[in-house]
Amino acid sequence: MQNFELKNESVILEYKESRKQLSKDFWETYSAFANTKGGLVVLGVKEKKHENRIDYQIVGVENTEKIIAELFTSLNNPQKVNYNVINDDNVSTREIDGMHIIEVRVNEAPTTKKPVYINNNIKHTFKRSNEGDMKVSDTELRSFLRNAEDDLDSELLKGYTMDDLDYESIVRYKDIVGERDLETDYLTLSNEEFLMTIGAMRRYY
Repeated sequence: MQNFELKNESVILEYKESRKQLSKDFWETYSAFANTKGGLVVLGVKEKKHENRIDYQIVGVENTEKIIAELFTSLNNPQKVNYNVINDDNVSTREIDGMHIIEVRVNEAPTTKKPVYINNNIKHTFKRSNEGDMKVSDTELRSFLRNAEDDLDSELLKGYTMDDLDYESIVRYKDIVGERDLETDYLTLSNEEFLMTIGAMRRYY
């Protein structure tokens, strides 16, 4: 038996009952955590709502191996999720008072992989807000896509040489940069030296 404290749900913590199978709304939380700051989903805990408060009760997962297998089967199904942010190290089990729970750490997705959505439908993109999962607005969805594109533009691509670049475009860009920075004589640099100087190219050994 391990000590386990039932804290209130938050922007980084969510409980799912999942006693016999993975709760269907697990995937909304998966999307929300992956698109926000990441978070922990605990399976085997039931939420009980009262008029003025919410209590949480450990009910346990009956077959942890079955639930974990179901989880990874869906994670590797592109019809269910477009990007997997969970690996084996992110899933663990605990025994509490003779009952088993499963802890699933959902990592935040890289900017280039957002939005993370479910059911093969980009409209099913969620974000985390306080202790709830919310569908993103069209404006937020466009922001995800724009940020992903901007981040891709800033990545260094390995395996390319000067032969893969357009010579005339480099020369024109060298003239533009030279006009903006009169203190550096870019025109005396070779095209390769110019690209390395401005950080657009790096040599790998």
